[in-house]
Amino acid sequence: MKPLRYRLQPLLDLKLKARQKAEAALAKAIGRLQEEKKRLAKLEQEKKEIIEHRKAVRCELHQKVSTGHALVKDGSSRISFLKRLEEEEKTKDEAIARQHKTIAECETLVKRARRDYIT
Repeated sequence: MKPLRYRLQPLLDLKLKARQKAEAALAKAIGRLQEEKKRLAKLEQEKKEIIEHRKAVRCELHQKVSTGHALVKDGSSRISFLKRLEEEEKTKDEAIARQHKTIAECETLVKRARRDYIT
């Protein structure tokens, strides 16, 4: 005797494949979102380190000047170094802003993937 077969089995198989595909897309989108958030945290940490380094250099320069141990060339080289650190901080700010946009795009992709997975 032949085993019973569900009449709409091909349709059920298609729905199952579509669900598995949506599940994989959702996992991929969530993984990318987590990676981008980690990258943002790294950028923010780098910016924090630049700010702390700039403050330390500024404090050191101030102490040398106030005690009279600073030479003119030391001051000008430190000031140019401080300007370079400020430029690096601005560059990090721009990178952080871009990263926020990327995260917003990833969150949109996750929402879309969740909607596709649910339906």
